[in-house]
Amino acid sequence: MKAGILTIHDIYNYGSILQSFASLYAFRKKNIDPVIIDYKNTVKNANNYLNLNNFKDFILKKTNSCLKDLLPGRPHSKYVSRYAATKADWYCLSEKSYSSRVELHEKHPAYDIFVVGSDQVWHPRTVSNDPSFFLDFVPDMTFKASYASSFGMTSIPSHMVEYYRKYLSRLDLISVREKSGSNIIKKLINRDVDVVLDPTLLLNMDEWMQFSEIIDSESPYILCYGNSSGDSFMEKFALHIQKFTGWRILRLNGKFYNYFDRKMEYVLDAGPKEWLGYMANASLILGQSFHATAFAVNFKRPFYSLLRGEVNHDARQKEFLSLVGLQQRSIVCNDSFPSFSASDLSVDWNGSHSILEEEREKSYNFIRRLSS
Repeated sequence: MKAGILTIHDIYNYGSILQSFASLYAFRKKNIDPVIIDYKNTVKNANNYLNLNNFKDFILKKTNSCLKDLLPGRPHSKYVSRYAATKADWYCLSEKSYSSRVELHEKHPAYDIFVVGSDQVWHPRTVSNDPSFFLDFVPDMTFKASYASSFGMTSIPSHMVEYYRKYLSRLDLISVREKSGSNIIKKLINRDVDVVLDPTLLLNMDEWMQFSEIIDSESPYILCYGNSSGDSFMEKFALHIQKFTGWRILRLNGKFYNYFDRKMEYVLDAGPKEWLGYMANASLILGQSFHATAFAVNFKRPFYSLLRGEVNHDARQKEFLSLVGLQQRSIVCNDSFPSFSASDLSVDWNGSHSILEEEREKSYNFIRRLSS
């Protein structure tokens, strides 16, 4: 059975790349032949290009990239080439690329089934400009499903309720990544839907390590990843822990000037495979990202999940931590630093991984239903 997967796969984001590949891997395990539909629409409102702040952000981002390549080793170019090499190695893309919603609708591919997800494909900011992520281009008689689609928020704006109701009703089989997502769908179309694992959690650590770059480190390190808030709370927390451990601090990604930081080491050139290696080898992970939290648990790495104190942003991490019984591993940015001791590096992985294995089997059972 041939499956066309529509997801956000063509951006510089570790989580997007990893979940896209994991979807292919998991579907193949269940004897489904998957292809990622090479849809390159970035789903941005045209008005964004006329917005002064967005234009300034664009210029600053480009300037930062250029300045990084003035540093030894040209880290930005290496970062870009590593992404390209990973996609070439991991992805199975449709023969045709689609650069616009119109093109996707007029010349859409033919598969036995179509699946949308994972990632925040149903975030209002995404779908308000492109209902393609509800598979609206797929003919009525063709099977349409979602796997682990995320809304990225806990409620839908009132002016979009009918919009969501219309497009969700066309899907034959639905699963979401968060319980909050299933609650949204229940309210909108009165359907009970499956809550499944993010695709990255369908692979265990041994499976992921087949595709990672091994990071050799003779000394333990604290790994920081994700957007920091609260006046660089993540970095300050890492320095706080360093006082007790003496471990060096590695920060994935950053600006060109971070290269000159003397308090911690910034890794500016890591591709997706290197990201996996740094995660797997860390002595402690501080992450303000759903996927940093998910991989820390999957790889059995001691961690703290840093929350912004925002309901919509924090729901993804909080729901996952609640699922595996590790709620105590979260901290809200700008809260007081907790006391730190060796006991904080001891996590009951047996309990959390027993739950993870159960949820993994449930999620694979859902994938089996796609071909039944």
